[in-house]
Amino acid sequence: MGARRRVLALLSCIGMILAFLAGGGCVFTPRSPETPIDSDVEWLPPFEPENVLANMESAVEGRYLTNYKDSLGEEFVFTPSPLDVVEAPPSYFDGFGKTRELAALEKLFTQVTNLTVNWNYGEEDITVSGTEATFTLENYELVVTYANGDVVSYAGYAVLTLLKAGSQWRLVEWDESPSASNLSWGRLRANLDV
Repeated sequence: MGARRRVLALLSCIGMILAFLAGGGCVFTPRSPETPIDSDVEWLPPFEPENVLANMESAVEGRYLTNYKDSLGEEFVFTPSPLDVVEAPPSYFDGFGKTRELAALEKLFTQVTNLTVNWNYGEEDITVSGTEATFTLENYELVVTYANGDVVSYAGYAVLTLLKAGSQWRLVEWDESPSASNLSWGRLRANLDV
């Protein structure tokens, strides 16, 4: 009976090896990230810095928090403009990282009927150096249509920094500068009070 078990074990091992080889995969080969399930929101593999911004745009417009979350690095930090710091509750922006960013967006998604994002950048606004990419957004815009019918445009100047880990890019810093004529995305974050 022992010999029969050994033969069955050997055949089982051979079967698993053949199944693995037939699958054509190596467990150490990089693969494309899976498209998040249960969503009609576009997702591009974040192999290029521009894809991260495209994913963030479609995530905000589609109100799909998972895609936005997947676009941020764990070390993400938001740095508001000095004007927004003065207008916000005291120490509101202290430690404003990924968790608070996601809480703000989640709250925003429950209060609106439509969101439109335009990053407004060209090739000249992107700097890539090794594993770091910087987008200089001189006039980004987020148009918010609230459930009560109000439409508000948030716009401003921001520098977005992305880092590449392995083959994938993630946003790690959003540094906003004051905009005298517009409410900024930083002001929107403060208004959401999360």
